[in-house]
Amino acid sequence: MPLSMMQPLSRPPSRDIATRPSPTRRLSREVTYQLADTARRKSSDKIVREDLRLKLSHDHLLELLLQDIARTERELQMSPTDEKYLLEEERKLPSREEQRRRSSSGPQYDEYGFPLDEGDGEEDLGGLMLMRTESKRPRR
Repeated sequence: MPLSMMQPLSRPPSRDIATRPSPTRRLSREVTYQLADTARRKSSDKIVREDLRLKLSHDHLLELLLQDIARTERELQMSPTDEKYLLEEERKLPSREEQRRRSSSGPQYDEYGFPLDEGDGEEDLGGLMLMRTESKRPRR
């Protein structure tokens, strides 16, 4: 049938799922894991494998749930001292006077709380620098 004879769509075409804004309400980690496990089990079921529509829908849901799990795992691995967790006064850089006070007052500590020795700090590499070199083919 030529395009000129076709009826216009009664509704607008659906939008791509990836462009939709993510919902503000999220599932808990346990519920997400349970749903992912259920989707994985259902997608391997014989009846679902025979129906392509069901197989694709279960696989798509599983993929979305796994992406959500990966996103929450990344968020949990973020350090609590990252910039977004700091209070406004903690975000401000210390003034030079405070830095001088810290350096003159007793032993200094690294970011893990261990005291710094006199020799700690930047290492002098004596003019060494990294350079890109071409890889050599392995010999057999």
